Amino acid sequence: MNPIKTAIASAVICSLSSMTSTASPKTTSGQATAYEQLPPQVLSNTTERLSIDAKGIQNGANQLQIQFQGQLLHFQLDQFTWTERGNTRWQGYVTNAQNPQAKNRVLLITAGSGLVEGQIEVDGRFLKLNAIAQGLSQLTEVTGIAHRLPTDAPKRILRRSKRSTLTEFSAFMTAQYIQPQSITLPDTKRVHPLTIDVLFAAEPFISPSRLELMAEMELALFEEVMQNSGLSHIKTRLVGTMITDDRSLDDSDDTLDKLKDPNDGYMDDVAAERERTKADIAIVIADTTDACGIADDSLLADNAFAIANPIEGCSYKYTLQHEMAHLFGAHHDEFVEPNPYFEYGRGWIANDWSYRTLMAYDNGCPSTRACTRVKYLSSPTNTMNGLPLGDTTHDNTRVVRENAEKVANYRDAGDIHSI
Repeated sequence: MNPIKTAIASAVICSLSSMTSTASPKTTSGQATAYEQLPPQVLSNTTERLSIDAKGIQNGANQLQIQFQGQLLHFQLDQFTWTERGNTRWQGYVTNAQNPQAKNRVLLITAGSGLVEGQIEVDGRFLKLNAIAQGLSQLTEVTGIAHRLPTDAPKRILRRSKRSTLTEFSAFMTAQYIQPQSITLPDTKRVHPLTIDVLFAAEPFISPSRLELMAEMELALFEEVMQNSGLSHIKTRLVGTMITDDRSLDDSDDTLDKLKDPNDGYMDDVAAERERTKADIAIVIADTTDACGIADDSLLADNAFAIANPIEGCSYKYTLQHEMAHLFGAHHDEFVEPNPYFEYGRGWIANDWSYRTLMAYDNGCPSTRACTRVKYLSSPTNTMNGLPLGDTTHDNTRVVRENAEKVANYRDAGDIHSI
């Protein structure tokens, strides 16, 4: 038997003072259906800097330890992967969590240079690890959104939706639960692996090395959503990263159209790089001031672009994975707007408002409930810890499954890679 390998992150080097940040959302109008608003309230972040043994992580250590705020957290490896670009994904769980029913997942991305990024979910806490330099990372706990996530929809969408009362929504969800279901399961023998080639671009407030790690982490989280949703045959491949010098994306109603048009003078270098790398979809990390994310959901190859803001409040609710699912045709819940393409493609909100699936907004939830977003697509057949995730009219898993092959064939990347 091989001895267990252990990599240990050293004690805190220095503790930074707590800090707060605010975001004042603007009211916008326009066409974007896949749109999430920035956190409107003050977020309180507690931050410490850690010296981390990157080599131990890169060697696929079975166990890790990290000390944060005087607490020693123990991690156990579940899956270790080398990516095609020479980076590593270390995925596991927290073994000494106090609440085993809570989200207790660990994801660490390491580059050959020794940079480490990741995120840790333990006992309802959300910790974000950002690389600073080789062997040095900054660990931040986002404490202002653990029980009530930021408002999802901007005012222009909320005007079209109906905020439910407790009585209305309880009756609506009860009717869903007792609805007879006629379900046709997919023929698993016909399911074959599909790879979605992805280009990540960013405005120059992010360094190229950090963008590489961020991209690998976000794609790993998307694959986790796919695996949770019974779609483990859908994989991703990072075929390129780039820093654009063009900061012409703004908060106007035609932001996404500007990005999609390759000849209008707005971030045309992103569209050109997508063609060069043959990426099926392209994602831009942008410092927007009014939205966590926005994406096209038309299922047209030339429109397969999404924009995401990397701040912690948006990361907590898996905004980038939400926007990626839009590119497969998945849509919001009926309290926001109907799916214009697939009547069964809607997000699901639990009948006790304790959780919602990846595509659901929280404006169908009472303000007194957590309504936490989880890394699952709605489905009539899948469950989360025995809890329902949808019905035949709330089945974004089916939408993604039916459209995945189309998206995977938007472009043929072959062996082309960005350096």
